[in-house]
Amino acid sequence: MSLEQELDSSVYYAALSLNSTTLYTYDNVNFTSKLNVNYSELVSKNLGVINSVQETRINSLKLADNVVMGVTGSHGTSPRNILTNLMLYYHKKLMKNNNLITIVALCNDRMLDRFVYNLMEKIMEEYLTHFYQTEDGALSYEFKNRMRDLIVDHELKLRQLTANYGATTTHELDEIRDLMSENIDRILNRGENLNSLINKTSNLNSSAGSFRRRTVMVKRKIWWSNIKFIVLVSTVVLFVIYLFVGLECGLPFYTKCLHPSKPSQPHQKTI
Repeated sequence: MSLEQELDSSVYYAALSLNSTTLYTYDNVNFTSKLNVNYSELVSKNLGVINSVQETRINSLKLADNVVMGVTGSHGTSPRNILTNLMLYYHKKLMKNNNLITIVALCNDRMLDRFVYNLMEKIMEEYLTHFYQTEDGALSYEFKNRMRDLIVDHELKLRQLTANYGATTTHELDEIRDLMSENIDRILNRGENLNSLINKTSNLNSSAGSFRRRTVMVKRKIWWSNIKFIVLVSTVVLFVIYLFVGLECGLPFYTKCLHPSKPSQPHQKTI
């Protein structure tokens, strides 16, 4: 692989910050030491602008055009300068407690955008899953190594993918870059579709559970309503019967029927 290809598939610098504090950094000294600009100052200055608005976002911005990178000659070739354009990719996530986590990656502008976004997503997922809730120093050092391993692994995969296409000229590299970008977009979109399907299934299951709970509640309400109606009707019927019978037997205690008076004996006349 040529030096230009390696430049186009490398992350020069990466950092993860929590609010305004940088927690972890990755520095590819093979390239950053050869830049004729203060890249760390450029990143810090733009990081403040990126974090000025607290929101979840993934995007990129151009830092500088035609930056000179001095490359030492090899195999007897003379030293030479390579012009490169610096891009700063960033991924911000606003947590429920208003903590803002920001990941930035400094690359060549010829790097595949989708590839960098996917890398930052992996780093963010790894940090939130295993390291966000802990303040253990050993684990913090472990994540620094883990972030470096993720970056190196993704760079290697990108270079292998580029090599498999067998490009040799700059024009071929541009065509392959477009093709790879399109393929990566399709893969990521397919993943997004799967995630969307999973989310819809999960929402459907939740809706079904809610529907079942509401159905049980409605059935209980209807049952109680029926019971109340039966009790009310029964009470009215008993009251009506009580009135009709009471008219014959004497209200309110049915004295004529339950305690009838003894018949009086006829008086005999004496002669």
